[in-house]
Amino acid sequence: MLRGGCLTAIAMALAGSAHSQIPKSFPGPTSPNRFNQDIDTRQKIEAANEQHAREQASVQARVTKFMEAIKPRRHLFADFDLVVIHGKAPVTPSMLALMAESPYAADIAYYLGKHPQQSGSIAQMRPEQARLSVQQIEASVAANNPIRR
Repeated sequence: MLRGGCLTAIAMALAGSAHSQIPKSFPGPTSPNRFNQDIDTRQKIEAANEQHAREQASVQARVTKFMEAIKPRRHLFADFDLVVIHGKAPVTPSMLALMAESPYAADIAYYLGKHPQQSGSIAQMRPEQARLSVQQIEASVAANNPIRR
């Protein structure tokens, strides 16, 4: 009867001789190791979750900045909350960021809330086109409603 130590020595000797018989050009196993696949899958899931968390934080920051930017002028529109906050006009986080850059953020948001088709068109534009469209709305609003300081 063989003892545990002998089995280990035999297993090592067999493994060594089997290893020496594998040609150097052998590409290795054709099926990936399941354990490595699991690690790779977990890493991909963790990376996706981290990316999602960063995106959520970015969206939240844009919303917060927008909400601050509209404070000075939202009172000018009696139905502002109904039209902008609870309205149906499509608005992307990048549109919120563009509006937040303007002292007329509330006016632009109200305009887009009243013109949901135009807001939807801007939401589908490339960033530079969207910026130009928002700036055009801003210029129109500024011409009709100058900020008094």
